Amino acid sequence: MTKDARTSLGALASPLGGSLDAHGGIRGTLQGLGTGLAFGAVAILAKIPLVEGSGGDLGYVLYVAAIGLAAWFRGLSGGLGATLVTAAANTYLFVHPGEFVPETTSEQVRLVVYVISGIVVAALFRSLRIERDQLAVVLGEQVRLAREIVDRDERLELVLAASRTGVWEI
Repeated sequence: MTKDARTSLGALASPLGGSLDAHGGIRGTLQGLGTGLAFGAVAILAKIPLVEGSGGDLGYVLYVAAIGLAAWFRGLSGGLGATLVTAAANTYLFVHPGEFVPETTSEQVRLVVYVISGIVVAALFRSLRIERDQLAVVLGEQVRLAREIVDRDERLELVLAASRTGVWEI
């Protein structure tokens, strides 16, 4: 099994899909959470001038992008980190400044739906990345097999030429 195949299978077997590197495990999960926190923080910082400039709430588009990118680069734990930081920071900074928990039931439901949606987006991006990696492994294997066939045909032609064996095609 090639190193790429082991890496892809390791990403599938990782409990949270934490890391796309060979380490995985707790370390990869923590790195994924850290990456997700960073992506989420960038999205929050990018939202501030958008809200001030437009007067509308354009942040959720940025949040979904941050969740997707974090999950793409660092697996499910990256997407979870981005989801959690954007949910908490958005509530603290924009929904109810200075508080992490919304007061009204509708805002609480909205927060729960956002977190669930973020988890789903992260899982979908992680799945896409894993499938892309698996496809790359399969395509690499096909290239290797095609090269072996070409090499075998070249050796066969040399053997036939050296033995002066005639070949007829009908």
